[in-house]
Parts: sequence; C-alpha cells; structure tokens
Amino acid sequence: MKKFTLLELLVAIAVIGILLTVLMPSLSKAREKARIAVCMSNQKQIAYGLVTYSMANNSFLPHAYNFPTNYSWDDSISEHLGLKWLDSEKSKNSNQINVPGWEIFKCPSNNVTFNEIRRSYAVNKYNPTTFRHTPGLMCDDVSINMAKITIPEKTLFVGEQWRIWNKVGSESEQNAGYHYAKLKYEPASGWYAHLTCHGNGKANLSMADTSVVFMNGRNLLKGSLDDTTNRYQGSWLDHTK
Repeated sequence: MKKFTLLELLVAIAVIGILLTVLMPSLSKAREKARIAVCMSNQKQIAYGLVTYSMANNSFLPHAYNFPTNYSWDDSISEHLGLKWLDSEKSKNSNQINVPGWEIFKCPSNNVTFNEIRRSYAVNKYNPTTFRHTPGLMCDDVSINMAKITIPEKTLFVGEQWRIWNKVGSESEQNAGYHYAKLKYEPASGWYAHLTCHGNGKANLSMADTSVVFMNGRNLLKGSLDDTTNRYQGSWLDHTK
C-alpha cells in the first residue's frame, strides 16, 4: 500500500481547494435557480387560489384587507389552497402565530426576518378614487370582478415584495403607514428596490391567467399612458387595457 508524502497531500488539498473555488459560484447559481423555481410554484398556487376564490364569490377577487372580518387576502384564499386555518388564525395579529402551511406565501430566497413570520408577496393594489395611479385589482374592502380583466396574461395578480412589514395575515398599512399587503409601485422611490428580488432587477410575478413570469419589475410599467408621474393606466398593473 502506497504511502502519500506530505508534499503529495498538500498538492491534493490545493487541487481540491481550486476545484471548490471554481465550482462554488456554479453551485450557488444552481441553488438560487432552485429557489426561484419554488417561488414560481408558490405563486402559481396562489394565483389558482385567487381564481378559485373568485369562482366561489361571484367572480370577485378577495379584498386586500377586509375590515369586517380582519382577514387579509392570504387569509381569504387559505381554504382554496388546502390550508385549514382557524378563524383565530385569520386575524390581524395572526402573523405572530406559526400557522400551518404559511410557507407558501414566502419565497425561499427571501432573507428578510423580523421576529414574526412574513410573506414575500403583495397583491396588485387598486384604488377606485385614484385609478390613474393605482388601477390594480384588490384593495381594502373593495376588489375587481374577474370579468373586467381584459388581458389576463398581462395583468398582475401578485408581485414579490420583501419587507419586514409584509406580515402573513395582516394589513400593515393600518399599523405603520405602509402598503405591503398591497403592492405600492413607485419606481422612483425606495419601494421599487423591494420588487427587484432576484438580482438584475428581476422578480417572480403572477398574472391573472395564473401564469408566472420571471422578469424585470420595471417592465410592469410598459404601455403606461404616462409612467413619469406614476400614472399606470395601460400598464401591466391595469385591468382595463
């Protein structure tokens, strides 16, 4: 049996180190691609949950937040995702409870942590009084009927929004002045940075036809009548195109 000299062992260790240095970036990219795939699967299921909710509610989408019930949009579609959440878990403070199956609302690449469990996604915000700026699908105690979505494959359902205030089951805007249950899209401000989740400005975005696309978030403004003043009519945020 041959015995290795110290020099030979050092050479072997050096070669292994070089190989690891070469391979690690590729392995890291492969892991991130796998996480992106899981995130896309999550959003696909969420999109199906939104559609099946609408089918059971006269074609209306859930409210981003429903004040009579204190249900956020994720609470409302939970049963359509096969999650058997109790009413006590579908409440404004349910983000402090580790409810079963909540992981479907989190992208595995999302490294935002702040004590409570939080989601990675926000629904396309709608405001009928400021429609030019927020012509989306869901807001507090109001939502759009699916029949009014004219180009579903280019109408945003849900976008990634990684922030510490984006808590599972809550409407953070009412607590801290933020809009994370709903996607507030202002590319000129810091808000936009939190839609660029996977490098190169890219994020997973689910559409009203339940498709999921991986693209630069700025593309959501394509087709806007005037994107220089945050008027999003005609964009992928608009259901009336």
